[in-house]
Amino acid sequence: RAGDRFERMPDSDRIMAGINTSALEYAPAISSDGLELFFTRLSGALFWRKLTIEHATRKSADAPFAPSQTIAAITGFVEAPSVSGDGKALYYHGKVEGMHRIYRVTRP
Repeated sequence: RAGDRFERMPDSDRIMAGINTSALEYAPAISSDGLELFFTRLSGALFWRKLTIEHATRKSADAPFAPSQTIAAITGFVEAPSVSGDGKALYYHGKVEGMHRIYRVTRP
């Protein structure tokens, strides 16, 4: 943040190099400590699309994120993760039987 506006960080490409791919990455949510990033990835060809919720970590707030891992417990038409303040719950929306609903997964 620069005053009352946001600006791209000069080292943004370095920090996100393990995240950004040739797929479409969007709807990021970062943990309260800044060490975990959750986001949606849309990959695949025109008639075969796959949506996944991804999770990436880093060792410090100025370090680059490691390549992401798909959260295997979340499948189907899913988007827009949001992590709880304590990092134990992840909320997202999924489309099931034509309806968009909010879902939650947890970790210990």
